[in-house]
Amino acid sequence: MGGFIGCCSGGGGGGSGIGSSISFTSPSGIVDPSITAFSSTVGRIKLTLTANTTWLGLPAGNDAQQLFITVVSGNFLFTLDAFGATAQSQIASSANALYALNDTAQLFYDGGLTKWVLVL
Repeated sequence: MGGFIGCCSGGGGGGSGIGSSISFTSPSGIVDPSITAFSSTVGRIKLTLTANTTWLGLPAGNDAQQLFITVVSGNFLFTLDAFGATAQSQIASSANALYALNDTAQLFYDGGLTKWVLVL
């Protein structure tokens, strides 16, 4: 149904004001990741991949929360699924987004939509 959109090659979103940074090693396969260190103060996830993985969503955020997810390790593909997950952790996009090593996804949480919105 949906195609793939590649986005945001390189670092993306440096500087202050985006919140704290956490490191996360993603489980492989199609998952709804449980990121225990995730909170409303997190602005960057440094992602390590050990295999190709698809995230069905993200934990719900706070209205206008910005989030950058950068693949920092692992020569695998990372996909954000625009069609899975529960409403509050869903990603609002017209298509899945595909990322590789050193790519960065930029999102913000829309409290009105109760969804993460992918910035293209």
